[in-house]
Amino acid sequence: MILDAIADWMFVYLSGDKKRHCVPPGSEPTLLFGEDGMYTATTYNNDGFELWLAYTGWKWMAHYQAEEARQLAWFILWDWWAKATWFGLKRKLWYWALHVRCEQNNAK
Repeated sequence: MILDAIADWMFVYLSGDKKRHCVPPGSEPTLLFGEDGMYTATTYNNDGFELWLAYTGWKWMAHYQAEEARQLAWFILWDWWAKATWFGLKRKLWYWALHVRCEQNNAK
């Protein structure tokens, strides 16, 4: 009896969709991005075990298993944004230096 009550509470509490109480955790995130939200990223397909990417109209372009999606996220956040661009600062400094050099050349 107590075990059933705990299980019922956990099932509802951990559900990704509090209204339907039947969606596995991790299957609710959806992101519209790009110009006018032309791309969609969602984990709804396959009960939250995969990341799916779509173009406008839900034409699926690619999908990744959870481990592959985490590898992609790590690459984007760490290798590209943190290391390669110093959180965007490296690119700003580089373009500033390029602007200064171009101005010097134009002054000659």
